[in-house]
Amino acid sequence: MFTSYQEIILVLKRFFLNFGLYQNISSLFDTSTPKDHLGCLDGIRFLSITWVFMGHFLTQSVLPHFPIRNLLWFYKRLTQSYALDALRNPWVSVDSFFLISGILVTYLMLKELDRNKRINYPMMYIHRYLR
Repeated sequence: MFTSYQEIILVLKRFFLNFGLYQNISSLFDTSTPKDHLGCLDGIRFLSITWVFMGHFLTQSVLPHFPIRNLLWFYKRLTQSYALDALRNPWVSVDSFFLISGILVTYLMLKELDRNKRINYPMMYIHRYLR
């Protein structure tokens, strides 16, 4: 395992440097893209998050407590307008997250197939469960 105290000190030093403010702030604000980044999914992710936010928080927790005088008129307009169907049906937005998840799993599986010429299915499921 460890042969000297210097190796132990080196391991402990590396461990505690992971909690350093400078390293964590610089990695938090790092805007460089990884090598195999799928940029086409960023737009789908943004639209899905916006839809979930508007659907769940705006119509269920913010608007019922919003102090406006004609709340009944607003709810009537919200429920009868076809333009606001997306706000009334926010649970459909979860399907886009399933789409993104399926694309990423397929991408990683095809990458593994190119690298090893076969797929280890039990390890794929274990890796997916742990993530």
